[in-house]
Amino acid sequence: MIDFKFIKESLDLIDTARYYDVHITGNSMINCLFHDDKNPSMKLYHDHFYCFGCGEHGDVIAFSAKLFGLSQYEAAQKLQSDFGISSEIKPSILQAIKQLSQQEKEINAYRRSIHMATNKYDWVDFYKEFAQKLLAYKDNRQELISTVKKIYKDTGINLPTLEKNNKIVDIDPFTVFGLFNKSLMKEQNRIKIISAIAELFGITAKIPTAFESIPVLNNQNATFYYFVGKRAEDDIDELWWLFEAALDYSVNPSAKKREALSKFFDLAINKKGNGNSKITMGLYWIAPNSFLNLDQRNTWYIYESGKLPSDLVHSLPEIEAKISSTKYFAIVEKLREYLNREISQFKDFKDLSCEAWRYSQQVNEEIKNAVQENTTASK
Repeated sequence: MIDFKFIKESLDLIDTARYYDVHITGNSMINCLFHDDKNPSMKLYHDHFYCFGCGEHGDVIAFSAKLFGLSQYEAAQKLQSDFGISSEIKPSILQAIKQLSQQEKEINAYRRSIHMATNKYDWVDFYKEFAQKLLAYKDNRQELISTVKKIYKDTGINLPTLEKNNKIVDIDPFTVFGLFNKSLMKEQNRIKIISAIAELFGITAKIPTAFESIPVLNNQNATFYYFVGKRAEDDIDELWWLFEAALDYSVNPSAKKREALSKFFDLAINKKGNGNSKITMGLYWIAPNSFLNLDQRNTWYIYESGKLPSDLVHSLPEIEAKISSTKYFAIVEKLREYLNREISQFKDFKDLSCEAWRYSQQVNEEIKNAVQENTTASK
């Protein structure tokens, strides 16, 4: 029997969201799960959530139900199973379990930090080689679709929704990359998919082992195109043209190639459902030495964290929901110039993105602890 009340009383919603790898900003905001949210408008509280954009609200069970596409009952079962909750457990024992769980998280975080120190960029060679392999399917997309389906068949993982009723008629390369770069993906599934890709596409680069700082897609918005009936005829073609132009520019940059790339950048970023985060992280995946990802973490770190020189930050173009290629490349070049100076603690965009990820994690944790301390002190 499911004790809904006990589950709600036992779980902190913010901690639950973190456990499921939901990206949370410093003020406990996330992209709403209930509508197409380009800027975080859903506020997480310890016992409930509320979206300032669409008005949706609820408790930890309702949140988990939406997150995983489950009924309230199924979500309660999942929470009960994932967190080992039983109404027969006394509150004091439950608190002890939480403390042990937190200690385990800290130990695992330490282990990941040691691993990441030596392997944090071992994904780059694999991603670059895969990008080149993928380009060969630009004019053979039906075979690519068949290969994508085979990836999931071979791994035993459910194929994500890539089209209405999953009747896939076309696909773009960034969405294919997104198959193993999603916020709620378990690491074991990520490695399974990457291993299958290595075999099916004949990739010789070593399978990556460190993923913590790689920007990832929101699971609720993981395709770079709208489904059939809601997208324009050339939408997917234009994403392929952007992909091809970006790879060409990354190998041998020139003003002419920048002009071509900028044209496709502007077309892609202005598609429905796309924005700074998706388009720039897609470019970063395939050529991280050439392109800067402007996901939420990087944008916050660059513009708001206070970690970069104020004169540099003030010289950067203002961020817009759908930034133009002109402004994007102005940001890229100004930051590249800074990274090449002796005063910079980072040597490239990978270092910058990695530190943005690490520091945002630290800030989120500090805010969480401060809130918990204030809550405890007020009781």
